[in-house]
Amino acid sequence: MKRNAWWVGMAALTGPLLAAGVASAAHITITDDDINGVVITPDANFEFGVNVTQNHFESASLSGSWIASTGANGSGIIYFVEENDHTILSDVLTATWTSDNPGGFSVASIDLTFESDVNGVLLSGATIPQLWLDNGWYIQETGDLTSVIGAFRDPNTGALVSIPSNLSMIAASDAVPEPSTIVLLGMGLAGFAAFGRKRLQG
Repeated sequence: MKRNAWWVGMAALTGPLLAAGVASAAHITITDDDINGVVITPDANFEFGVNVTQNHFESASLSGSWIASTGANGSGIIYFVEENDHTILSDVLTATWTSDNPGGFSVASIDLTFESDVNGVLLSGATIPQLWLDNGWYIQETGDLTSVIGAFRDPNTGALVSIPSNLSMIAASDAVPEPSTIVLLGMGLAGFAAFGRKRLQG
């Protein structure tokens, strides 16, 4: 009887702590627009650190580790295609992840890279496989933030693969810049035009 009471007590003490850890999922936001290029923004819930690298204007990478309740090792890829022509590849998101205790609570790590096209061509030379096109295994870019966590596929077979838990990820391919950014850009252009006009008249 005392042993059962001990387990109940331990569950009462550790349950809320574990639930709190699980509830604080790490999160990644990826945006791609003509003004800022590719931007990867992680939140503060990568308990074991996170690092973002801007490879160039059209590519960025992230490496980070967090507490996961389940997971396994793996890798995956997501292809983004042009809205009006699904045969034209716009962006590629690749990721590799590990778990130090597959199937249970663990420290999970991810390395990912998001690459956008330059005039329809990816600098890495990546192309979308015909198998992906035939089966509709791509995300059509709309400029809206979309959850991509369940869209990763095995790069070799196309089978859906799972990332360790407690991680969420959204991406916007060819996002429309914030209205305030457009207003600032417009005001700057108007200022240049007024300055140039004044110089010509003077």
